[in-house]
Amino acid sequence: MRKVEIISHAAKKFKNGYPLIDKEDLRTTRDFKEGEWVALTLHNQFVAYGYFAEQNRGDGWIFSRNEEARIDEDFFSKLFNNARMNRKSLFTNKDTNAFRFFNGEGEGIGGLTIDYYDDYYVFTWYNLGLYQHKDMIYNAFSDAVTSYKGIYANLRYDTKGEPSTFKVRGKDAPTPLIVKENGLQFAAYLNEATTGLFLEQREMRKAIMNKYAEGKLVFNGFSNTGATSVAASVGGALKTTSVDVMNKNIDRMKEQFALNNIDPEKQEIRGMDVFGYLDYAKKHHIIYDLVVLDPPSFVRSKKRTFSVQKDYAKLAEDAIDITQKEGIIMFSTNAAGLTLKKLKEQITEAFANKNRSFTLLETFRLSSDFVTNKEYRQGNYLKTLVIKVD
Repeated sequence: MRKVEIISHAAKKFKNGYPLIDKEDLRTTRDFKEGEWVALTLHNQFVAYGYFAEQNRGDGWIFSRNEEARIDEDFFSKLFNNARMNRKSLFTNKDTNAFRFFNGEGEGIGGLTIDYYDDYYVFTWYNLGLYQHKDMIYNAFSDAVTSYKGIYANLRYDTKGEPSTFKVRGKDAPTPLIVKENGLQFAAYLNEATTGLFLEQREMRKAIMNKYAEGKLVFNGFSNTGATSVAASVGGALKTTSVDVMNKNIDRMKEQFALNNIDPEKQEIRGMDVFGYLDYAKKHHIIYDLVVLDPPSFVRSKKRTFSVQKDYAKLAEDAIDITQKEGIIMFSTNAAGLTLKKLKEQITEAFANKNRSFTLLETFRLSSDFVTNKEYRQGNYLKTLVIKVD
């Protein structure tokens, strides 16, 4: 394995556990090779093993800080075996069979996540560099997880027109594959870029179902395929209103309701811009008891541009306007660049602008299966504030 000299500042952060490699960490970048595994050194003294890759964030990841480690099939197999052992309670949970099996840099392999859907596994690859070693990694996985129905690949980098989602090993999954979460049923599409079920929101949906929805009128903005609305309905909501701009998601919402024996015709489902609906609701004095907002990090349309980092306060003001006094608002985001502190500041700003006060009831972060590296704050990306409007 080739040695690559790094600067002293980089050596310090890598020794402390920081996992992301950046070109600026290297003494020279002339020999940057996609997918190359290297030994990072400072003054020719070992610091860490890692690999280089072009990706959306950084230029590679750390594998190990143990000089005695060998980065081979056995190395990866041990990581996958640890992941399997750490999720024993989920594998035996009769009410849930969809969860994160392996969470990238949080468990030792930045650039790769693996999700479990009722004995099917979806490998999501975030750069070509690591994907070049896919056969070794698939074999290592099969050594650790000896029984499965099938493996799917989801490529989240520029594939230059090649298929980005496909089966790798085993049997084809049904389309859709019906999975369980907290006793609810959801349709998952393993052969698509997104399966339709955001697994990191499992605990929030459980809280909505068990604590917040009963007897409430519920608004779910940016509702995707409606899993949150289903949780609210099963939890006793009087009615849910789900709004998403993508027409494809409208049919999927209806499917999710029907899977849980809920008549979608008795719910309100709108395929339209959420910001436009909020304007409509304010104009017509429509008020909700529970409002759930989980906007994308960035939205650009003919009428507006929205960034969670800059504009969440304005979205929060709109939410306040359509929420009953002493109602509940759940403000959520998976934007890694927006810290929990900054999100709280935007929400506080919104309430101040409305001359209103609030009580923070609880905060949700990633569930325990989404293992994170404490030195890499961006990896703990999910933030949900449960707010009571005073």
